[in-house]
Amino acid sequence: MLRHKLVLSLLTFALVLQVGCTTRFHNVGKGFTFEDDPGMAIVVVSTRLDSQCEGSIQSSFFIAEGITEKGRVRNMVIVSNALMDKDLEDPPGFLFIQDWPPGEYRLSHFSSSSTQGGGNSRDINIYFDIAPDSIQYLGEFYVEMPNCYSFTLEVRDDMESARKMFDERMDKLDSVSMVSKANELNSKLQATGFGKTR
Repeated sequence: MLRHKLVLSLLTFALVLQVGCTTRFHNVGKGFTFEDDPGMAIVVVSTRLDSQCEGSIQSSFFIAEGITEKGRVRNMVIVSNALMDKDLEDPPGFLFIQDWPPGEYRLSHFSSSSTQGGGNSRDINIYFDIAPDSIQYLGEFYVEMPNCYSFTLEVRDDMESARKMFDERMDKLDSVSMVSKANELNSKLQATGFGKTR
């Protein structure tokens, strides 16, 4: 088990280096308000990984790149990481609440690596806008991996669950004004060849 943890730590470090040291993947603090950083947007996104890559520890993520008033930005949305506590179960995943500069964004690619040696790094190219001083729900990025080498992605709209978790986590922001972009992103996803229709 210790060997697996060491391998995963090195794997995670390598993935962060791969996407660049300026990539952001933090959550905002529970006391965040728009007055803390005027003009920013709050982006809410959940991820789940349904993987059949058995006997493997996986690390996977999406990158969203933006052209904003603050310049070019790269935001990491983690799908799986054994070193992080999960927010969701069956299948496992995370809920992220991040501050992004408003602007034009591209969900650029998905990357995955495993201790079994399999992996993916595939361009996706879905474009969307983020408005200032808003709470934007991108959706639940549901990734299915039938093996260690391939995947399908579906963007699901589970804003009701996201709102509940948001209100439990945040002290000074309210989810009432949250706007969903999940259906928009999933519609665009279907044209890429990576999407899955239920």
